[in-house]
Formats: sequence, structure tokens, C-alpha cells
Amino acid sequence: MSTEKKQDTGFPYDAEEARVDRELTRAELGDTVAELAHRVNVKEQARERKQQLTETVKHNPAPVVGGLSALAALLVLFLIWKAKR
Repeated sequence: MSTEKKQDTGFPYDAEEARVDRELTRAELGDTVAELAHRVNVKEQARERKQQLTETVKHNPAPVVGGLSALAALLVLFLIWKAKR
């Protein structure tokens, strides 16, 4: 019957269960607060994103080289066009 009572109410039955429940709740709350703090820390998120992009470029520089090559080609074409005008 004590188990049924616990399941019905959701509250711990004795002091030890209450202590364990309190500690678990504190741990969950701490994790939640840490996650929220991380989400509002824009500076830290920007640093992490920069680090991710740096690692991506180190492992696969082809898209960056291709993009810079395309930009250089457009610049040359623009300068040629401008000179002919």
C-alpha cells in the first residue's frame, strides 16, 4: 500500500527518498541553469563557432580555396570591365 501511495502522489515515502529526490532535483536544476547560461553567452557561442569553422577549414580547405578563387576571378573581371568603360 505504501508503494501505491507513492505512485499516486509522486511524493517520496520516507526521509531517505526525499533526500535522494532533492539531490536529483538540484542536479537537474543545476544542469538547466548551466545550459541557459551557455545559451545567453553570445561571446562564448561565437568563440565556439569560430573554433568549429577553423577545424572544418583545416580538415577540408577546398571550399574556402574555391570561394576565394571565385572572388578573385570576379574582382579581375570587374577591373577589366571598369577599365574598358
